[in-house]
Amino acid sequence: QLNTKNMKPDERASFMSGKRDELKELFGNGVWEFHHPDGTEDQNRILKAKWVLKWTKWEDGSPRAKARLVLQGFNDPDALDGKVKTSSPTVSRLGRLHCLQMAATKGWRTWQADVKTAFLQGRPQDRVLYAKLPKGAAELLGCDPRTLMRLIKPMYGQVDAPRKWYLRAVQALKSIGLQQHPLDPCILLS
Repeated sequence: QLNTKNMKPDERASFMSGKRDELKELFGNGVWEFHHPDGTEDQNRILKAKWVLKWTKWEDGSPRAKARLVLQGFNDPDALDGKVKTSSPTVSRLGRLHCLQMAATKGWRTWQADVKTAFLQGRPQDRVLYAKLPKGAAELLGCDPRTLMRLIKPMYGQVDAPRKWYLRAVQALKSIGLQQHPLDPCILLS
């Protein structure tokens, strides 16, 4: 975990830009909305968020300051009580090998893709959760530091974010006519 206090001014500025980019993604994907606390909020439903900073690379190989705002989902009251489903299937080894074998046999080209901000595009929340912004985030947003963010969709760190993304992806694929294989729910067929 990087800390901006130990960085050079130009590195710190790069991460400030990375934080702004992350906040734009959260708003752009409709993940949350401002909530001004009125004292009626269940304090157990307020989860702290923190910045996770790391150096990655742009496509040209130059350094990129990546900032991700992550919810401390391990404090989620529904997860602690076992009331939230978190399982999210992945393709089985046999299913993956079968797909590769079919592609080789039929001469198909294979490819893979990464869905940018996938977890932020999951199914909408069906419960009430708030994010408590870390120090400095409220300043970047120009709001009162006591402001909470009411979650409308999942965000990074939320225990059911992978499941909500999986359900959203399957829903989208089924809407274009694909069907899940009965033996492997991660393989969709036309």
